[in-house]
Amino acid sequence: MLFDIDHNEKTEIPRRSFYDRWRPELRDEDHQAIMDALHKMMDKAVEQGNSRGNGGIFNSSYVPGAEWAKTPYLPIWEACGRNEETAKLFYGLLVWEAVMSHDAEWYYHRQESTRDKPIGLTYFQQR
Repeated sequence: MLFDIDHNEKTEIPRRSFYDRWRPELRDEDHQAIMDALHKMMDKAVEQGNSRGNGGIFNSSYVPGAEWAKTPYLPIWEACGRNEETAKLFYGLLVWEAVMSHDAEWYYHRQESTRDKPIGLTYFQQR
């Protein structure tokens, strides 16, 4: 489940037309592998209280890392015609989808992007 910082539940994927453009290019088994990998990372955050961050916090930009080869995320790049910018945007929507469908309650915050801060959303659990 996903909420904004004002506790409003989010039940729709933003930029739906963009998502709908690229989702058919991603094979169902690749989509499932991506959702499984993201849910596994979120489950670990719930169990251990951290995930690539502290206290159940993660930024979507840090999850796949800079190199997607040999990860479940590579098919995103391939589905997006090997366009790095398109793949990054589509990946962010897939993370949103995974967080919305996760059993735990997650909140998100968009911080201002700078050279030292990632552009992705920060997801966190309220404790």
